[in-house]
Amino acid sequence: MVWQEMMGLVARAAEDGSIPDITDPWPVKDIVYVAIIGGLMLAALLEWFLWVAAFLYCIVKVFQKAETISVRILSIFFGVMFFLLRQV
Repeated sequence: MVWQEMMGLVARAAEDGSIPDITDPWPVKDIVYVAIIGGLMLAALLEWFLWVAAFLYCIVKVFQKAETISVRILSIFFGVMFFLLRQV
């Protein structure tokens, strides 16, 4: 019984327990939830992109200002590793 009540809070369940069609009217609580969570997810995506771009910008600047080949190799290595590990 408690499980059914909890599912009613988080899922769009029809009266008979089936999943309603996407074209059916949405309850106001679902519209508000999607609007808030959607905005937060877009903000998180923007923050992730800006963070990656800023760090890679710094790595590119290190590469451009490097006076030795070893610093250039390290900047390439750390730039690639950062980008790959950030994808995980």
